[in-house]
Amino acid sequence: MKQQAASALASGQGCASKTTMHGRMKWWAALALALPLALLPRPAPAYEPEIHQKLTFLAAKQFNRCVADTDLPGLNALQVRIVAKANARQADLNFFVRIFRWNYYDRSGVGDRDILWVIDTRFHEHFDQLLRRVAAATDAHDRYQNVGRIIGYIQDVSSPAHAVPVYASRWWRLSTKDRFDRYPVDEERLAETVAGRCDQALSLPRPVPQAADGDADAPAQSPGPPATRPADEAAGAATGAAAVAGKAGTAEQEATEPAAATEQGAVAEQGTAREQEATGEQGAAGEQEAEAERSAWQDAGVAGYQALLEAAARETLAAVQAPMIGLPATWEVFWTPDEDPGSFGSYGPAGNNFGRGARFPCGLSEQCELLRDDPLYAAFALERHAAAVLRTMQALAIAQGQAIAKDRAVVQGQVIAQNRAIAKGQASAQGQAVAKDRAIAQGQAIAQSRAVAKDQTIAQGQIIQHATQRLAEHAD
Repeated sequence: MKQQAASALASGQGCASKTTMHGRMKWWAALALALPLALLPRPAPAYEPEIHQKLTFLAAKQFNRCVADTDLPGLNALQVRIVAKANARQADLNFFVRIFRWNYYDRSGVGDRDILWVIDTRFHEHFDQLLRRVAAATDAHDRYQNVGRIIGYIQDVSSPAHAVPVYASRWWRLSTKDRFDRYPVDEERLAETVAGRCDQALSLPRPVPQAADGDADAPAQSPGPPATRPADEAAGAATGAAAVAGKAGTAEQEATEPAAATEQGAVAEQGTAREQEATGEQGAAGEQEAEAERSAWQDAGVAGYQALLEAAARETLAAVQAPMIGLPATWEVFWTPDEDPGSFGSYGPAGNNFGRGARFPCGLSEQCELLRDDPLYAAFALERHAAAVLRTMQALAIAQGQAIAKDRAVVQGQVIAQNRAIAKGQASAQGQAVAKDRAIAQGQAIAQSRAVAKDQTIAQGQIIQHATQRLAEHAD
């Protein structure tokens, strides 16, 4: 027994030792995998989350002011916060996501560029996924959340380093951000700059298709109850032969009247069936129209967001290539585009020093200098931030246009379903009315036939009685 206990104890210690060793091996393996990843260049996002949030809130506020007197609905407080939160969260991605998905624009339009098939050096693939999600979204929260992420990318390309693009991470210098991305937003001046530019902010074509008239979906009016033909009353003959003829006429009448009522009911049912079929065709046409409208707005949304992204990137590149006010140099001294639009550019002679003191060659043989917090920095940043706000407003206009179309399609579908239910109910009620009228007509015909037969029988009886009396008198 003692030997068994000792053996079990030794075995337990051995298992524990193996478990501990296995855990240590897993820890060392994880550390070995993490070290190479840590040494990989980590591309930085564009604007800080706080800047994204400021730009989005300012754009939403100005957007609501611009659409106050239009048919386009403004955003409520919850929708604004859904968009702003999704936008800021995308800028605050975790370490591993930043490694495998870089936040740069591809000027060549290819978009599908990667390293080792796993690291996306451009954001276009994710942007396209967001476009598909917005088009397929049926829930308002999901729709505005994905719109917020799309707006995040549109705002990002107002940053020169991400539109040119220039790879910002310099891990050997402990620098992972472009300094423009951290330049503070002058909210007061920015609000004044975009305040009077509603026409520019809402200049995208935003057709609002008109809903089809409800008359087409209205059920047809049901005809009145079928008219019944009055019964044909015949006078009976006084003789026995006349009585037999009267009975034959009564039997024929009983067979004819229900047949006439049945024929009228069949005609009415055919009319009801045609009306119901016409209503069904109108409802199907309405559904096709609503689906076509939804598809048109989805396609317009995808094309609109894509156009905004491309336009924002082109504006930023043009701003970088524009001359500095009063100096013989362009902003390319900070961000120099590569001749190949599909390749990364580089920092120019001024380096990654936006907002700081910088000296760089300019003109023919001069040295230009920008001071820390130079007014030229503030003017350039204000222009880029204003462009981000205006493009955000345009994206919100597309989103609200899609919301109108989706809501209209839902309402139209409800109207179609309601009209179909009404038409079905009317057809059922009409069928019941036809059956009731038919039964009444048949009852009336039978009653009239019986009354005629009774009258004929009485008349025949009177004739026979009279004849009998005359025979008796003659016998006397």
